[in-house]
Amino acid sequence: QPILICAETHQAVDNLTRHLLQYRQYRLIRYGEPRTVASDLRVIFFCFNIHFFT
Repeated sequence: QPILICAETHQAVDNLTRHLLQYRQYRLIRYGEPRTVASDLRVIFFCFNIHFFT
């Protein structure tokens, strides 16, 4: 099941993705356009102007 993580800035998302790269694969989605970073889609990122939540 996907984990939704929202971040205030693109930099925050970049930091999160670099951190999670140590543990699992993920898919990064920005501005509605998916960019496949890895084949395992257990973690999905959305970049919005809101605070962190899980």
